[in-house]
Amino acid sequence: AYVNTGYDTAGTSFEIEILGQRRKAAVLAEAAWDPMNKRLKI
Repeated sequence: AYVNTGYDTAGTSFEIEILGQRRKAAVLAEAAWDPMNKRLKI
């Protein structure tokens, strides 16, 4: 998700709405996406 300036510091928490339900969210220091699938490899 994209957030406004001021909410973009890693660790900042807020609520978002997904399909009509409010969910807790937090800004991560790095992308959660794993394009190389390294997390699945042992």
